[in-house]
Amino acid sequence: MLKDLGESVDEPEAETSHARESYKLVPLINIDSVGGVHSLNLIEPSEQYPIKLLPFTDAREGDVAIIQTGNSMSPTIPPGSVLLIRKVEDWQEYFGYGNIYVLWLRDGRRITKEVRRYDPDPKNYVWCVSYNPDVADEELPRNLIRGVWKVIKYQADFGW
Repeated sequence: MLKDLGESVDEPEAETSHARESYKLVPLINIDSVGGVHSLNLIEPSEQYPIKLLPFTDAREGDVAIIQTGNSMSPTIPPGSVLLIRKVEDWQEYFGYGNIYVLWLRDGRRITKEVRRYDPDPKNYVWCVSYNPDVADEELPRNLIRGVWKVIKYQADFGW
């Protein structure tokens, strides 16, 4: 799941109307992350393959992009958003609390949550925060987490 999936491609600097910014083309992988801890993914891992390359500033070698489904992170990250994610090595040793992550669970689900410290038992649990006020926050046992990717940026189509 999401390891060793393509590589970012170095591109020349892109000219913008405001300033020169560098970017990398990042593979958009045919896989999703849902917002809810109890939601099922819409795309099965067996269907995982690169769809196309997308330009992102701040992208690094090894970063990939995936689709957000589900609405528990709305309105900040609405369904259909493209997430630029970066694998977190050694997350078992150190979790950067307060950031948004894609968590790959042992049962194969992939969820997107802001992860905070779970004060009653930080060694064994993390606190998963939803941005949608209709979706409850909840603790997640660390032993259910198989892998962690930090959400670096996202692109959303708000229809403006």
